[in-house]
Amino acid sequence: MRYAVLIVNYRCADRTRNAVGSVIANATDDIFGVVVVDNSAGGDAHQSVGKIHDGRVHIVDADTNLGFGAANNLAAKVAQERWRPDYFVIMNPDVEIEQPGTVERLLDTIAEDPCSVGAQPLVWNSRVPGLPSFHVQVRSIPTYADILICESIVLRFIFRDAFRRYIMADKLPYSDILPFQVPSGAFFVISATVFLSIGGFDDAMFLYGEEFVIGKKVLDIGKWFVLNPNLRVRHYQGASTGFEYQSAKWDMYRHRISSNLYFCRHYLGTSHTKCFVLLCCMVMSYGLRFVYQTTFMRFLRRRVTTVSVRDTAA
Repeated sequence: MRYAVLIVNYRCADRTRNAVGSVIANATDDIFGVVVVDNSAGGDAHQSVGKIHDGRVHIVDADTNLGFGAANNLAAKVAQERWRPDYFVIMNPDVEIEQPGTVERLLDTIAEDPCSVGAQPLVWNSRVPGLPSFHVQVRSIPTYADILICESIVLRFIFRDAFRRYIMADKLPYSDILPFQVPSGAFFVISATVFLSIGGFDDAMFLYGEEFVIGKKVLDIGKWFVLNPNLRVRHYQGASTGFEYQSAKWDMYRHRISSNLYFCRHYLGTSHTKCFVLLCCMVMSYGLRFVYQTTFMRFLRRRVTTVSVRDTAA
């Protein structure tokens, strides 16, 4: 089989069904399969995705919420046992393919670079202003300093040149095929052989930062990914986690803190002292964001609603 699409569902089965439907509708090669791992522990995927009657779609029920990395590893194992595909497509349930032949063209892009083992299109979040070619899509492997700067709005401003180097801002807007190190966790393609040989995602990282590990493991074997800016997929960001820009959830911040600290300790060899500094920085930064998004924004929305009602009444 040429490729297997791996999707993890968690309480967004309708989105997952749309994602699977977009894979089937836009495939130009019939030699593919889709594995959906349902982390909801409630049969949501069977009720929704099961309405797609296609023998290439296989649903696996997880007894508990395994997290993003472990669930994708399970999906890869199932796909390997059933089909032995050449490539895995890591796809969030809130992503939809819109262009026919997107995956197939990404595979061609990989084949054209002998040192690449994976590829990514533009991942378009339509809620962000501007064209997707101007949105940051790829990054370098982060150092401790990169993560510290990235997680603090103040440090981003002070060390903006270092931050721009980390997010490869000099490559914007994307116009040519671009080698890079860290893909978007929302959608990318990777060689199945490479993915399995490097151990896939790290099961210990429940949510966020999993792509850092993949990027570092790939770089350690002297390989990389390539971006094809001529292709794009649509990402309804936050739909798969319930995290929205105006409705912060502390659980999401907690998982991100845990993943960043784990990556620093286990993959960068960061000292306990530096990890403590990073922890303090993230707690302060996320705390301010949480208060802003849950208190100030709610007040502002109520204020706007009140003014609108008064204007209507008048």
